[in-house]
Amino acid sequence: MLSLALGSIACLALVACATRTAAERHPAAVAVDGLLRLRRARSTDAAAYARYLEDSSVATQLAEGSTEASGPPLPKWNRPYVSAATTSTASVVVVWRGTSAFAEWPYATRFGMRRSGGRWRVVDAETLKRGDVPPPLR
Repeated sequence: MLSLALGSIACLALVACATRTAAERHPAAVAVDGLLRLRRARSTDAAAYARYLEDSSVATQLAEGSTEASGPPLPKWNRPYVSAATTSTASVVVVWRGTSAFAEWPYATRFGMRRSGGRWRVVDAETLKRGDVPPPLR
């Protein structure tokens, strides 16, 4: 019975992975999703943020800022995807959802990523308007 349940879970996991596009499965997009999940959970662990960020001072700021406000620190988001990539750099786009509760929140954000020390890390970010959002990399 347990093996049947585990088999079903594994099958569901494969189906979920199969529905993600290559642009969503790219390690840079996965890294941005990890960073956003940490932030949304209000992590106060600077070392956890540092895994995803080129600048360790930003990791410290995010960790310290996680204790200051109530409510979620950012809205929900669609799956991050890569819109452009080389072997060492990538642009990852996040389109935000449910931003009505977040005054002045952008439609989307482009995260500039660099592969460093075997990890994809955020090196910069810029806000994007609806008409400026690039499509996923094919």
